[in-house]
Amino acid sequence: VIRYVLSKLFAQQKIQQIGVLIMLILRRKKNESFLIGGNVRITIIDCATDGVRVAIDAPKQISILREELSEMEQATKSAVIPADIHSLCSLQSMLHSNETDDCDA
Repeated sequence: VIRYVLSKLFAQQKIQQIGVLIMLILRRKKNESFLIGGNVRITIIDCATDGVRVAIDAPKQISILREELSEMEQATKSAVIPADIHSLCSLQSMLHSNETDDCDA
């Protein structure tokens, strides 16, 4: 049944397949909304030549982040090198020896 519905939607060009992802494309006018999962409402507030303003009504536990900020966050996470236990122990002993040197002065 789902394949039949998707094939009909593809035929009507309501859905585009991008790689293995399926993207639903909607047309909305100012002050019209659509729901995602029954608890997220997206409302078109304004349409202009320089962009579209949307209002997102969602529960607090749902994170909403602009895509470029999400990409920047992922790049930052991948740039952080996880420390191994040996490096941490070496750093701890170096710091400890510096503390005792300071006390001797």
